[in-house]
Amino acid sequence: EYDLYWGSRIDYVDQEGTNDSLNFLIDVNLTYGFSAGVLLNRDLVADQNVYSSYWLGYQRQCWGVKLSLEKQLAVTRFLISFDLIGLIENVGGSIWQVD
Repeated sequence: EYDLYWGSRIDYVDQEGTNDSLNFLIDVNLTYGFSAGVLLNRDLVADQNVYSSYWLGYQRQCWGVKLSLEKQLAVTRFLISFDLIGLIENVGGSIWQVD
């Protein structure tokens, strides 16, 4: 079975001189239960990425696993999370963090 689905979102936030940011999300469901995505948050005033996240996932009928890399300013985290569909979702934790 070959199903390709993708979703995206772009948000622009402007708060009276305190916050001027751009958020970008793309999530692609690939074939055979695999997925990949990216989430970026950019501060346009400071001209730097505030947060970024990249992930690869695998989903079966009743369970799934997701490997993620998250970076927030000077902190980088590698995560693994497990989903038991209908019972427990997004259970996981940081397996490596670099400051």
